[in-house]
Amino acid sequence: MALVLGVWLALQAWPCAARAREPSIRSYGPISVGRPNAGFLIGGQRMPRGKDWVLTQPAHTYATSETIEQLTHCFRRVRSELPGAPKVRLGSLSARGGGKIAPHDSHRTGRDADVSFFRQPGARWGEPATEQDIDLPLTWALLRCFLTDTDVDFVLIDSAVQAWLEGYARSLGEPPAWLSGLFHDLPASAGVPGKRALVRHAPGHVAHMHVRFVSPKARRLGVQLYDRLVREGYVRSPRAGRRHRVVRGDTLGHIARRYHVSVATLQKQNGLRESRIRPGQTLIIEVAVPVPGAKDAVQIPVRRLPPPS
Repeated sequence: MALVLGVWLALQAWPCAARAREPSIRSYGPISVGRPNAGFLIGGQRMPRGKDWVLTQPAHTYATSETIEQLTHCFRRVRSELPGAPKVRLGSLSARGGGKIAPHDSHRTGRDADVSFFRQPGARWGEPATEQDIDLPLTWALLRCFLTDTDVDFVLIDSAVQAWLEGYARSLGEPPAWLSGLFHDLPASAGVPGKRALVRHAPGHVAHMHVRFVSPKARRLGVQLYDRLVREGYVRSPRAGRRHRVVRGDTLGHIARRYHVSVATLQKQNGLRESRIRPGQTLIIEVAVPVPGAKDAVQIPVRRLPPPS
């Protein structure tokens, strides 16, 4: 009997012991959860200060490590290849824990970065760029690096500024077909699926470009660890109302167990003073749902490189 009791106690303790051996959440590094307009950043890395860039939004300097590595790569490359270039002005990334930061709808998951266009001497960097005061050679060099050297979902730039940059790139002899695929949607034809442009129009992006990085490692961690992040309180799942139509044989206890809520919660949500329910009655149950995009598959898009010369 003592042996049976010992085995039973060991089996009961096993899940707790296994969980205790799990690495801490912080040990994984930055974790990007959900879509950039609805998610969170756990354990975000802070953008360091550097000789090649200036941080203009000190409170919003957190991101995935992949975002920071790719930003610093392009900042350093442009300044190395074009001596005399001014420091890059870097705006909002994400807040320390992700989530919404005014005035942005996105910038919540450590994958977004606002990067100012280079400007001619004397121009006001925060003002809308004009064709006369934007430094096209430097701005094109920076944009080109993002598109060819890093993994981006897209870059948002006002269509007027896009036209200046595309025209400048064509004047350098960049391949026209390649540029068209960067700046313009390619329609489907002859069974070949269409492609969205990598550089897309967004109103108001006339002084800076908004770069969204893929950050596959941080996002895959978000998918793999999502349930644990919710369980340990790092992420608070949104709630949604579900409708349940009562059928013969249903009880509040059965329904509560099905939706993982308490009977008292069911009664409160539906204004029930007693436990009796009837077939055909509709109950509203608030249940936790995943953060939008939190369990989506993560893929790295193929980089759209210019054809070899």
